[in-house]
Amino acid sequence: LAQARGVALAVATAAPNANIEFTLDGLDLRRHFDTVVGAADVPRGKPYPDVFLKAADSVGAAPQNCIVFEDAPLGVEAARRAGMRCVVLTTTLPAEAFAEFDNVIRIVSDFSELTIDDLFAA
Repeated sequence: LAQARGVALAVATAAPNANIEFTLDGLDLRRHFDTVVGAADVPRGKPYPDVFLKAADSVGAAPQNCIVFEDAPLGVEAARRAGMRCVVLTTTLPAEAFAEFDNVIRIVSDFSELTIDDLFAA
């Protein structure tokens, strides 16, 4: 749906290449993304914004036009430092763990609670 509306999709992860390949290639998901940036592609990991900034640059997007999906405070902080808004998924931690972040636009338990229109409105 996002790609049909011209929205670029990127994976920006702290995972090592072996984990990225296992997940994205093993489940045949890589083809759904315009770029994939992993820990090996940047000099510093989260909470530094490097992985998010490289992914945005790879798809030609300005950081302020990006929305990051995260489940960890270090990732939300990295998005904040990159100047990006963030949707938090409470798959590993409760919503309270993200209360201090001013870049969080939504907190959801899973992706089914979101629509592309909600994200564009945020």
